[in-house]
Amino acid sequence: MVRHQWRALGQALRELRESLDLAQKQVISLSGEAMAERTLRAYESGEQRPSRDRLLRLAIRCFQVGSAAELNRLLQLASYAELTDKEVQQHGLGVSGGKTSGRRSPSSQPPADFRIEVSTLIVIDGQGQEIWRHQFPNRLEPSAYDHRNLIRRCVFADLGDDGKTETLFVHVPLDFASVGTALICFDEDGKIRWQFDPGRPIQDTRQEYFPPYFISSVNIIPVKDAGPQILVSSNHYLHNPNQIAMLDPSGALVSEYWHSGHLYSVLHADLNGDGVEEILLAGVNNGYRLGTLVILDSRSVSGASSQPGRQILGFPPGTEKAVVLFPRTCVSQNAPYNRVSDLRITRERRIVLAVVEGVSEARNPGVMIYELDFGLNVVNCRPDSHLQEAHRAMELQGVLDHSWTEDENERLRSHVIVKGGV
Repeated sequence: MVRHQWRALGQALRELRESLDLAQKQVISLSGEAMAERTLRAYESGEQRPSRDRLLRLAIRCFQVGSAAELNRLLQLASYAELTDKEVQQHGLGVSGGKTSGRRSPSSQPPADFRIEVSTLIVIDGQGQEIWRHQFPNRLEPSAYDHRNLIRRCVFADLGDDGKTETLFVHVPLDFASVGTALICFDEDGKIRWQFDPGRPIQDTRQEYFPPYFISSVNIIPVKDAGPQILVSSNHYLHNPNQIAMLDPSGALVSEYWHSGHLYSVLHADLNGDGVEEILLAGVNNGYRLGTLVILDSRSVSGASSQPGRQILGFPPGTEKAVVLFPRTCVSQNAPYNRVSDLRITRERRIVLAVVEGVSEARNPGVMIYELDFGLNVVNCRPDSHLQEAHRAMELQGVLDHSWTEDENERLRSHVIVKGGV
């Protein structure tokens, strides 16, 4: 029948997709095109054939075909002209090469780091030797992988407890503001195993929020009696909803916790010595307009945070063990909120938080440093030099009528609110 005249082409496309263990939704995402899943299904059933340009894009971008011979085979099945010399050169094709993803060196060492080159993820070992690379269809946003973001945007772990190291990579395309970000899991040879797209439509007492969401942090959390789980913290691209998603090693969603206010900093530690890891999440509480530290039991991550005026609907109460709220200083009383920008745990069993007194890095008058013990008692707090300078400048301008003293530190320390406990 005419409607099945491209059956051989469809079978070849389906085999390429399945060899990479890609879902049809993932293929569409990798293609960078506006294409319905039913269109891709029609291609694979042989009912339709893609245009020549789309066929090449699917093969090269999505299915990682790097062989001119293989591409010509697909073009022949579709009754299209074979590749020209210019196209072979344009796409950097070899006459007998394989996939564009896979091992590129004899290194037998596990991955230790990565680098980004335009649209390519390159995974390297501890000696800086390349292990494998993967080329995405579009350019990556280089600033997303700068400096301290490295540890949050790419994680290496043996998820299957089989001696093989998987790579969890946050895909941030150049147009991430429009399409969002995704977590992609690669196996030890650089083949895509699964993809997780964060967030979903959420409503609070003020409005409804639709994707995209931006992934800010990825962590491997040891869960007692359940093995490792993958924590993905993602915030809405415009507003306050923040999803904490717990995934199993196959990328399936196990549970989720929703919070009104972005939670950029994530750590885990056994705070009370019972053998169970607590999850520490730090950022801002939009209901109270204060910097916050949220602590969850790693075995119970669900519900939505309870907040005045910003309650996320459709979820039971959150399962927080404790919530800590940090007061604003007199320098930031007119700011919309303060926020925790950094979270650390020291060898001396202290939780150290940097609370920024401004809403942006560009307009940040300074930082308050808080030190808590594992019982969440505030053992120390002090301003950094920038905050002291900002306070002094406001004194000279007549905006403030007092100097910063130890009494100010003590007042702020006494105004830290701790709800619950560990």
